[in-house]
Amino acid sequence: MTDSATQSEPTTQHPVAPLKILLAEDNAADRFWLEMVLNSARIPYSLIPVTDGEAAKDYLQQHVDDEWDVPDLVFLDQSLFPAQWDPKLGIHVT
Repeated sequence: MTDSATQSEPTTQHPVAPLKILLAEDNAADRFWLEMVLNSARIPYSLIPVTDGEAAKDYLQQHVDDEWDVPDLVFLDQSLFPAQWDPKLGIHVT
């Protein structure tokens, strides 16, 4: 006979939507390193790679009003962007 108080309820795992990550990086080795870190963390993700600041800004401007296409996380290579505040995007890039 088993004690029902010691039995744990089965857990139901819910699928997790992949994290949408915008990566603005012009160095292939740095892009590779970041993907290795993400893969080792076993976090489901969808990577949106761009290699220059203008492409990153264009992507954000095109998707700022679409909640489904806005990235959840943005990694920016600081050398690709001049220091500025973009009030439409609500971000300060240094």
